[in-house]
Amino acid sequence: LLDIGLEDEFIRKGYVAKPPAVLRIPEFSRPGALDIKPQVDQSMLYNPTVYRLDTSGLAKRLCEADLDLFPEIVSLDGDLTQTKPSVKILGSQQLPLLIRERDLDYQFYRVQLFRRLLRGHPYTQPLVRLEARVDVPNPVRAAVWAAILEVPHNIQHIYDCVDKEAPGATDHQLAVDIPRCHQYDALLSSPAGHQLFKRVLKTWIITNPNFVYWQGLDSLCAPFLLINFNDEATAYGCMDSFVKRYQGNFFLKDNSRVMQEYLAIFVHMISYHDPELGFHLHNIGFIPELYAIPWFLTCFAHVFPLEKIMHIWDSLILCGQTMIMLIGVAILKDIRDVLLSFDFEQCILLFSDAPDVDVESIIVEARAMLESTKLSMCARQWSGIPPDPRIADYTVPDIAVLKSQICPCVSVHDFMELSMLGADISPRNSPRKDGSKAHRYGPALAIDIRTEAEFESGHLESGSINIPFATALLGDRSLKEEVYDKLRPWRGKPLIIIDKRNKSAPAFAEALIQAKLPKVCILNGGVSALRIQGLLVSAPSHSRVEESDEPRNGTNSDRSVSLGTLTARPLSITTEDAFLQSPQGFDGGYYDNI
Repeated sequence: LLDIGLEDEFIRKGYVAKPPAVLRIPEFSRPGALDIKPQVDQSMLYNPTVYRLDTSGLAKRLCEADLDLFPEIVSLDGDLTQTKPSVKILGSQQLPLLIRERDLDYQFYRVQLFRRLLRGHPYTQPLVRLEARVDVPNPVRAAVWAAILEVPHNIQHIYDCVDKEAPGATDHQLAVDIPRCHQYDALLSSPAGHQLFKRVLKTWIITNPNFVYWQGLDSLCAPFLLINFNDEATAYGCMDSFVKRYQGNFFLKDNSRVMQEYLAIFVHMISYHDPELGFHLHNIGFIPELYAIPWFLTCFAHVFPLEKIMHIWDSLILCGQTMIMLIGVAILKDIRDVLLSFDFEQCILLFSDAPDVDVESIIVEARAMLESTKLSMCARQWSGIPPDPRIADYTVPDIAVLKSQICPCVSVHDFMELSMLGADISPRNSPRKDGSKAHRYGPALAIDIRTEAEFESGHLESGSINIPFATALLGDRSLKEEVYDKLRPWRGKPLIIIDKRNKSAPAFAEALIQAKLPKVCILNGGVSALRIQGLLVSAPSHSRVEESDEPRNGTNSDRSVSLGTLTARPLSITTEDAFLQSPQGFDGGYYDNI
């Protein structure tokens, strides 16, 4: 609030003398001479002297400010709401985060607002989460994180019941790792900080017998310990809840399957949101195992300084485990120009140190990608984290399948949501201002790569085109130009590949990604998943085609049809009868009627 650093103020007035750097070396020795141990830094010792700071400027500033001391929070029909902040506060929310953190009026309002919300917690939990999406002021970050992570109210009792002083198998490793963890911070590098580190980490290890101590767990603990330095029980509670929500089985003794699955999906996310960068990294063999394991094992706490970690975790805690992966993608996109110009060796050297990135732009980019990323694309089988209820019945592909392709799989329910089935999503003609016609394309395109005969025997009634895989690629497995021209109007929209048994889908997807087409994904389960949902029709008897205003050119993309014509009909045909009557077996048109 005084806009000064207390340490600098004490040095300026002579209260604290800052010794030369050479005298701050912990220990200095020379062969043939006695060891020289410098005096203890006086600034690290307790001093009961009271020093008076000049607060007249602050008092004058607060008297002149037009501040809402008590932002109102009311309940209307059981729903919490709050009074609209002033125009000045709303204007400040649009400023960069670093400027907002130095705005006295804005910070005062935000602190007061969060304090009132936290007094009503857990009843005010929805509003706490809503306001935390804007930003979290430093003075209330500890309480806000504890509220969002739902740390139990009896956490102090739980913490006190654990014997943290008895010798343990990890004591030696803790003694090695703790003195190296974020030691640029005065609190964490102090003897008291080291003791708190050890107590909190030992408590977590004892209370989680299924997990083991992995190097990097100290970095994961550091942010929670720093903001709860005088409340180690809450620091432990936040860390325990954080790991269970977002890390899961990363800390198993054998976490190879967990990490392989996670990194395979991370590759999918890179190619889905930035195909040019994803294909380049895939082509030069720069795999995530070479750089991304510390990112995800510590949620970037081992990579970035604590100041940046606080802002990253503000968003991460709100948005869930998918956000961790997308922050990694955003980091790569932030330095994509450099990566695209580098070869394998240069990329290795680049990631030998933490990349210098703008945290605020990273968070904005990750949130934007989160909006266009479906839950099934990042679903994991070995995470150890309960799946989202919306994809609880989704079967995640095996690790071998995930590693064999460079784009994500999507469930049939997410496919229906992307395609907005039930609405007319085919290209339509809409007049421009000058009176000419312009195509309006749907939210997604399904690309059926089966043969023409298989496509006609059963296909989606709208929103799909048939591009047989056998005739779509050149000899070098790249996309033919006429195929690319056909897909160009849908650039930037999800391109969902449908195959019979997904044998050719990975190769076709790689060709699309090589052509720099974003948002490419594969329908998990292929055409069989659509049959189970009753979404396929046979041509021409089961569909009604409404011609568009433009002349037909012989392509399926010119048809505008409505799913409303598809109705359920009770039939007595059996599965065995359908298989015997259809030349294609279960992939034939008869199966659509079961």
